[in-house]
Amino acid sequence: MILRKAGYIGGVYREQYEGKISSICPVVELILYWGNGHWHGCRSIDQLFFGQALPSKLRDYIDNMRLHVWEMRHLPREVRERFGSDMRIVLDYLAEGNGYRSDRQVVHKGALIRMLKVLSGDYDTEDIEKQLDTMNIREGDKITVCELFDQYERKGRNEGLQQGRSERLHEGLREGIRILILTCRDMKLGFRETSERVKQGFQLDDTELRKNMELYWPK
Repeated sequence: MILRKAGYIGGVYREQYEGKISSICPVVELILYWGNGHWHGCRSIDQLFFGQALPSKLRDYIDNMRLHVWEMRHLPREVRERFGSDMRIVLDYLAEGNGYRSDRQVVHKGALIRMLKVLSGDYDTEDIEKQLDTMNIREGDKITVCELFDQYERKGRNEGLQQGRSERLHEGLREGIRILILTCRDMKLGFRETSERVKQGFQLDDTELRKNMELYWPK
């Protein structure tokens, strides 16, 4: 990262002396680190190279460059309080976890949910606007953090219940097919007659019928 910084800083100063930027100005570079743990990488040219066996006289001619790293998940409260708008919500949530509650107004609903999901390791963010729309939440609506989180969490629970019902229904269907096939076998019915009863009884198409018969009818 220290070498990347050297490239970035050098690029900006190059634009200045080539006249691509109208005025000459100092460049300040900050690193916003979002990792879960603390930053353990090199923070300066000294740390990167001076562990090597370099002649002591050579070190006086090496320009030292330092990284200014902000560990965004570990900022103290007095620093977080300097942030405004939705960034303050993000930082407080990362610091306090799922117990975070606030009456702050959310400005950019979709962007906030998307950023929190990505920082939590969930990169499935394509349908966030659609999900907010189903919750009747618009970008211009006034809504607090608690209200937004509660509605989003409630939606997740409802989707989970629906998925659970669907899975249980599917499992029940499979079990019903299995029992019918076993019953037909006990009645000494043949494969063709059993298949017809299963197809009509559960309204299966030929593909599903073949799949279930292969699963429960012994070869």
